[in-house]
Amino acid sequence: MMILNKIKSLPNLIQQRFGKSTHRLPISSSWIILGGGLLVLGIVLYFSRPEAEISIAKRGKAVSAVYGTVNTEPVTQVIVRSRISGLLNAVNVRPGQEIKKGDMIAEILDETVKRQMDAAKTELEQVKAKKEIGSPSQAALKSKESEILRLKRLFDAGNISSLEFERTQNELDGLRNNVKTEMITLESEVNIAEQKYKDIFEQVGQLRVNSPVSGQVLDVYCNIGEYVNTQAQIVRIGSTLNQIVAQVSEEDIGKLKVGMKAVIQLYPFAGESFLGTLVETLPQGDNQNYKVMFKLENPPSNLLPGMTGEMNVVIGERNDTIIIPTKAIRRGNKVLIVRRGTVEEVSVEIGFKSLEKSEIKSGLFDGDQVVVSDQDKFKSGSWVRTRLSKL
Repeated sequence: MMILNKIKSLPNLIQQRFGKSTHRLPISSSWIILGGGLLVLGIVLYFSRPEAEISIAKRGKAVSAVYGTVNTEPVTQVIVRSRISGLLNAVNVRPGQEIKKGDMIAEILDETVKRQMDAAKTELEQVKAKKEIGSPSQAALKSKESEILRLKRLFDAGNISSLEFERTQNELDGLRNNVKTEMITLESEVNIAEQKYKDIFEQVGQLRVNSPVSGQVLDVYCNIGEYVNTQAQIVRIGSTLNQIVAQVSEEDIGKLKVGMKAVIQLYPFAGESFLGTLVETLPQGDNQNYKVMFKLENPPSNLLPGMTGEMNVVIGERNDTIIIPTKAIRRGNKVLIVRRGTVEEVSVEIGFKSLEKSEIKSGLFDGDQVVVSDQDKFKSGSWVRTRLSKL
């Protein structure tokens, strides 16, 4: 209404502009000025409209593809944990560092264990020395053995009775049994001390946290000076070889088979596409998604764990059908189109769908202008000017 009032008052404005003249303008000149004013006003109004980026719906080849988000992960990885509690005395690795199996990752300080080891070592040395000396009854045995030899000669000569000789012989047998028992006891004491020392030594060995595999340090979970409990996470180590892990909807997982090819796009490598081969599907789903593993055929040299992106596995194709950019489709299968400068929202039936293009089975016509970006800025009935998308 405001614009209409301005148009109606335009002749009065013109008259005011040329009011000093004693002659009225010719009618034809008035219409020319009026038309020029309307043209300028129309141009101003047009460029005051918000701009909508559009793409043209057109016929082409539709591709059916399984879509998924992807993440780069090491082929193998392991979390190294503490086997004993104590204070971290050293952490010898950093994220990104390559290490070999057996390399020391960290060291835990536990003075109690070290004191126990010193005590166990001293005890072992003492019982070994005691065993080396021999049985306490060994000296008495040797004395009795000498005595029995002397008595044997007397007995053979008939100078002592058989009763006296037998008594001494029994004493000798008793001493021999005592020596045997005492040596068994000494041997047992040595074995017990050795096992005790071995157990403590293993505990001391557990103070050193060594890498169980060769690979690359992905995460370090602790710092020098921290107190860690048994089974505390120290580091995460992954293989230097990476793979692509995709999250695929349960609706699509049945369409995939080992050996299929996928076009993979990683966000750090904008504008590049990589070809991957499906090598494994994990059987356990999570929140209606399943994990599938891909091996890149020509991975970039700077492929790192944690990189993200998207992937498509082509399942089927259909020619001569309406195609629009997939990003033009809103939730609920709605699409914004521009007709005669006005935005309209239409419902569409989607056929084949891929990461970039989608087939529209109904709801759009060849040549329709579809809004491909910032759809939330526009409502049905909004006046817009259009800019053709370069993509």
